[in-house]
Amino acid sequence: MMNENDRQELDSDIDNSSINKKTVDDDAIIKPSLDEGSPIKAPLNKSVIIAIISAIAVITIALVAILGGNGKDDNSNSDDSDNQETSNHTHTFEEWTTIKNPSCTVDGVNERYCACGEKQTQTISAYGHTEVIDPSVDATCIETGLTEGKHCSECNAVIVKQNIVEKSTDDDAHNWVYATYEWATHCLWCGLEIGEPITRPKLTSSKYNLELEDTSYTCYISVADLDDVTLVYDINDTSIISCRWGEWDDMTVPITITPLSQGNTYVTIYVEEYPDIEITINVSVDEHSHSFSTIVIEPQCLVGGYTIHSCNCGYSYNTDPTSAKGHNEVIDPAVPATPTSTGLTEGKHCSVCNTIIVKQELVPIQRTITIDGEGEIFSYYIGNTIRSSTFIESVEYTISEQANGKMEINIKYLVEMLYNGGSAYVAFKVELHNSDGVCIATRNHFSSAEYDTKYLLKDSFYNLEPGDYTIVIKDY
Repeated sequence: MMNENDRQELDSDIDNSSINKKTVDDDAIIKPSLDEGSPIKAPLNKSVIIAIISAIAVITIALVAILGGNGKDDNSNSDDSDNQETSNHTHTFEEWTTIKNPSCTVDGVNERYCACGEKQTQTISAYGHTEVIDPSVDATCIETGLTEGKHCSECNAVIVKQNIVEKSTDDDAHNWVYATYEWATHCLWCGLEIGEPITRPKLTSSKYNLELEDTSYTCYISVADLDDVTLVYDINDTSIISCRWGEWDDMTVPITITPLSQGNTYVTIYVEEYPDIEITINVSVDEHSHSFSTIVIEPQCLVGGYTIHSCNCGYSYNTDPTSAKGHNEVIDPAVPATPTSTGLTEGKHCSVCNTIIVKQELVPIQRTITIDGEGEIFSYYIGNTIRSSTFIESVEYTISEQANGKMEINIKYLVEMLYNGGSAYVAFKVELHNSDGVCIATRNHFSSAEYDTKYLLKDSFYNLEPGDYTIVIKDY
């Protein structure tokens, strides 16, 4: 569309055109030629000529505007992710600010602004669930069980649901009380009974009083209703001899008895599995003169020594007991841990028998993490006005070694937004300083919050050189 300047220029051009101007009145008529044979021409006055020229000029200017385009450069919309440049301005963005913290399954958001109002956003990936095993519960004959499951220790989301296991009839699902003389095998929980009570065994001997001319005698013991048991011979309560057999019933078993002293003695024979079933045989032996030999047993670290006196008839006794020596302790020195290697605590062992007296415990690689700011209140200012205050109630951290040998620090902050009468923000800055006091990484926390409410926030620092670090918490 023609604007006022274009119209004025057009009028000027028309005024300066090469039209042959004649001094005539505006109402004068140019008379046609009346020569014979000439066509009759319509008269034209000055106003008509000017109007035609104006219309042509307007059409020409409109065509130039349409065909010429707007003249803009197709590449004029290029930008830069950090510093976007226009013909008159280069963007300079502030530090990233967290406006939405990530959770197990939901991403968080960072944003930053240029002074001109231009905004950039950045996604903080969700940190995923922290899985905890929910152990399985075995089903019994009277109660259902559960399969193994998993849940998240942070948000309590169920990852693997525990399913109900129906009551079981398997043998190991019962609480068995095994058969005795009084009752059959049965389950203490559900009362299920199997079989019958045990039949009381019988034990007899062909002779109960023996007069031995030699140093030994074979006595025949009859057994009944005994399966897979052990006979035990207790001679004068000083020695145990045993004989075992199985799956016999109402059989006669030969037993060789060798008394351990001269004169009258007795032999008690009983069934090991049923100690209330026994018989006693009295033995009379011809007088015998012992001939003893001696063996000295030296004391050890934990066992005392003694002297053994023994006769070839089998009789022996011990004398001269001595106390155990005790261990000869040797110190195993402690090995201090360093930032790159584990250590050991001090220990002790015996130099004689090598028994470990005090075990050396492994000392983890030594890392010192210092917290600067825990328990303090940090304020968020707009101008000179405090808009909200953040109380750092506690700070917890864990240290781990990455596969590439670098160090990783994961931090949890329990914070509370205190009411200050302004807008509610949790706002503070975290700096990680190395052992030289140099800040090598920062994290900003800034997000809207409820008054007098506690929040659990997290930070992680990766690919750190092994060593000591300080976590410094500051005003935002």
